[in-house]
Amino acid sequence: MMETLRRSIGGNWSSLNWGIYDLLISPRFVSLALLFAMALLVLGSYPALRRQILRGLIITLAVYWMVISPPVVALTEGLLMALVPPDTGESADAIVVLGRGAYERGDRYPVALQLLQDKRAPNLFITGRGNFQYVADALDDYGVSLAQVNGTYCGRTTKDEAYATSVLLGPHGIQKIILVSDRPHMLRAYLTFRGRGFTVIPHPIDLSRKISSARRSILTLREYFGLASYLFLGRLHPGSPEELRQPSAELVQEVRRRRCEIKPEDKPALFQASRSRDTL
Repeated sequence: MMETLRRSIGGNWSSLNWGIYDLLISPRFVSLALLFAMALLVLGSYPALRRQILRGLIITLAVYWMVISPPVVALTEGLLMALVPPDTGESADAIVVLGRGAYERGDRYPVALQLLQDKRAPNLFITGRGNFQYVADALDDYGVSLAQVNGTYCGRTTKDEAYATSVLLGPHGIQKIILVSDRPHMLRAYLTFRGRGFTVIPHPIDLSRKISSARRSILTLREYFGLASYLFLGRLHPGSPEELRQPSAELVQEVRRRRCEIKPEDKPALFQASRSRDTL
């Protein structure tokens, strides 16, 4: 029963997490919700308790507006980036691009294709089935062949991306990777992939300038909670190259069960699907 409950929570945690994120990135929603709660308290009983809760709601509202201000956003993001090693410009065995939502995606796929064109690595690896289209549509522009692009269907969480990528790439001798993701996400991604035994060269990209300060702030703060939970779950400790080359049978079985691998014969269909969506 406990195992069933754990799987249920684990399966829905990502959706719940992003659902809370979608609510918190709206200053209007947060402000109106807190003001409405204050109005209800004014009409309620128990004056002493009411004053304490009302004070707490006012402080919460003030703190919320403070943390979504541009100076605080720059500070919290800068603290995360201070712990990320710089891109040394070295070549690698593969370029791995992590997925994000539509607003947070930025220019990660053009950047990754440019790295491939610059011969920083011979292959490009994409996480998440739906993200293949962003590369497939631009292959000709960068002179990249479809044979150089591989990926995994699994990409719901950073852990999913790291585990599936390690099982699909590690046994083929791919050990050093250039990891492409946005600046807030890069530290957790870097540590998680390093925990699978990869030698990681981080290549962070800026979030789109169109993203609001509130969205950027909550996305960044979410990473602090993500780092804490991944540390608690033991996902950030450095892994060994041997573990990367020979993943456990249990992990291999899980990746196969979830059909994470994009096989060579699947790629033309994904490429054509992307092109078809472009012409609709």
